[in-house]
Amino acid sequence: MKKNNILIIVFITIISGAGCSKVTDQSPISSISLANSFKTAQDAEAGVIACYDGLQDLVKYMEFWGDGRTDLFEKTSYSNTADLQIIGGNVDGLNMSGYGTWSVAYTAINRANQVLKFVPGIKDPAVTATRNRILAEAAFVRALTYYYLVRIFVNVPLITEPYTDITQDLKPKQALPDDVKAQIEKDLLYAESILTDAPYSSVIENKGRATLGSVRALMADFYLWQKKYPEALVKVMAIETSSQNYSLVPGASYITLYTTGNTVESIFEIQFNLQDAGNLLYNEFLPQAGTNPVYPGGGWSFQPSTKLKDLIAANDLRKTAIYKTVVAGVVNDPPFRNDATKPYINKHQGSVVGTTRVGDRNYIVYRLADIILMRAECLNETQKTQDAVIQLNRVIQRAGLTALPLNTPEATVRTEIMKQRFLELCYEGKRYFDLVRTGTYAAETGITNPRYLYWPIETDEIMRNRNLNQNEGY
Repeated sequence: MKKNNILIIVFITIISGAGCSKVTDQSPISSISLANSFKTAQDAEAGVIACYDGLQDLVKYMEFWGDGRTDLFEKTSYSNTADLQIIGGNVDGLNMSGYGTWSVAYTAINRANQVLKFVPGIKDPAVTATRNRILAEAAFVRALTYYYLVRIFVNVPLITEPYTDITQDLKPKQALPDDVKAQIEKDLLYAESILTDAPYSSVIENKGRATLGSVRALMADFYLWQKKYPEALVKVMAIETSSQNYSLVPGASYITLYTTGNTVESIFEIQFNLQDAGNLLYNEFLPQAGTNPVYPGGGWSFQPSTKLKDLIAANDLRKTAIYKTVVAGVVNDPPFRNDATKPYINKHQGSVVGTTRVGDRNYIVYRLADIILMRAECLNETQKTQDAVIQLNRVIQRAGLTALPLNTPEATVRTEIMKQRFLELCYEGKRYFDLVRTGTYAAETGITNPRYLYWPIETDEIMRNRNLNQNEGY
């Protein structure tokens, strides 16, 4: 795991990485000085693409920050000590799990800061038509990244200027969480004022880059985190009336959310393809490779929890998309190693190319089912329970299950909303945040230590920057 000082990393280069060719054919700027960059419209476009490249690097953190330390995972015979920290939740400042670091997030933030700082000064007339849209995209990426940081680490540095030379303060203090939230909201309101429903010419870009829909999805999530239900409801309602015409995929096609990607249900996905095959979550979840016949697998470090398997009904149309079980000797089952009956998480498969598995599948950040469940929650928490049931039933019935009666009591609806979020959004990085924001973490996980409601600051970061203070309890 890289343990470089966060600010040293982000200072050294403007942007780096393989690029996001599935989002756009434009390549990001790489290995050039700030003095010579951001001169043309092409530089501006490359700079914002590098922001999405930064999100690609964040995917594994988004998943394990959002689903680790909850009731979704159980250990396997291949789980190591670091995996057990994520499963059992006992993460400490030594960061054995590798997910207690924020350096990758700050690299993405610095790229957004560079775009926001330097693109306004580009004199190339060709940038006139795209400048505001590019700035709004960068603001969205910065807001999204800070939203993860403030929920996970709570007390984080708030950096809104890019690092351009070594005379700058490389050891910032932590900001008040409310100041970070204020910056997130400021960035989102700005992006909302600029972006449209479909700013780009292709489906891939309208699903993989910031749009008005993705901004409002993040805003709804952000307001829901703060229990600002009326504000969140406004945003989810606006998404549902978007000209993008988001709609739920049919229950029989549920698996296409993860295998095909960029479906009609998708609002924002972090894009991967065979060239940018950096989504390696399959290696954490799939069973080990079969050898006769050869079938590429993963490391099977985590398996679905008994709680999840017991809760999902046998006739639930989502079931086999969520998890499957290796059946020894069944030739039409993927021939993973058949030395044991292995339940495995199926949402992050990657693709098989010859005898190799590659991480080319997108990572879903927001989709319509999530928005509908947010809408149901907002309605239920504002005493519009019957309306909440109508929305909740859209997700329940898509799964092939029996709708709730319209007269279902508010408390029961609240419980059912969280159950459906558990089932519908499992392994999409939502569970930890749902449990923390609703105050149900201890009840659902059995863990009563309050320090589990946030993560520690990595010890190495504190040793390098004495202006940082460790979170309480660590």
